Amino acid sequence: MLDLFRSEVESHSELLSNSLLRLERDPSDTSVYDSMMRSAHSIKGAARIVRVKAAVEVAHVMEDCFVAAQRGELQIKPSDFDLLLRSVDLLSRISEATKEGESQLRELSDDVHNCVAQLTGLREGRPHAAPISPPVIAVAERIDSPLHPSASELSKAVAKHQTPCLVIECGSLLGEKDAERLRQLLLRELNPTISEVRFDLSKTLDIDAVGLAFLAAARLHVKQNSSAQLSFLPVSDTMQFVLRVSGITQP
Repeated sequence: MLDLFRSEVESHSELLSNSLLRLERDPSDTSVYDSMMRSAHSIKGAARIVRVKAAVEVAHVMEDCFVAAQRGELQIKPSDFDLLLRSVDLLSRISEATKEGESQLRELSDDVHNCVAQLTGLREGRPHAAPISPPVIAVAERIDSPLHPSASELSKAVAKHQTPCLVIECGSLLGEKDAERLRQLLLRELNPTISEVRFDLSKTLDIDAVGLAFLAAARLHVKQNSSAQLSFLPVSDTMQFVLRVSGITQP
């Protein structure tokens, strides 16, 4: 049953991501709301069957947002798309976590709580803030070290340098679907006020050729279109090795 649940999440998450990107490009294309409502509803139903409460909660409030938007009770603004896309990504992460059991799901509890609270704020017309990631100094040069910086080292850096940082969190698998979504996020959010772009690869355990190509292209795009420094931190040990052998970071 869990395999069926994961298959349901995978197929409907792709539809949700594509529909949201389509709506972002053309806000007048409200025809996508119906399919997004059905997808969120399907994920919610599948999650209830296998008793994955976290997915039920996220999918339920997402469905409420789409229903309200279709009825004209809610207007999805450009600033809301990142939240909705991150919510879809969280559903995928929850799905992946079911492969490891309850312990992995518990690790996502804070993300689920924050996501549900923000989606509820969106549904009720209240301001919602993206999860606050403290600004950090550029740490790209530390990738050369065999040990990446600890949380305490980054905290000290934050205290010393208060600089705007764009944090892009990658999921457990960085493949074609996520690469396109993150590419859109980077293009949308990168602006002259950003002093660092940081790819959080702490949860990434696998990456395909499209994902690698995306990271390489992202590095080039940031270099050519901004003065921001690019870092891949925090990073899992697996990904630290992959980034080095692929030439994305220097050995």
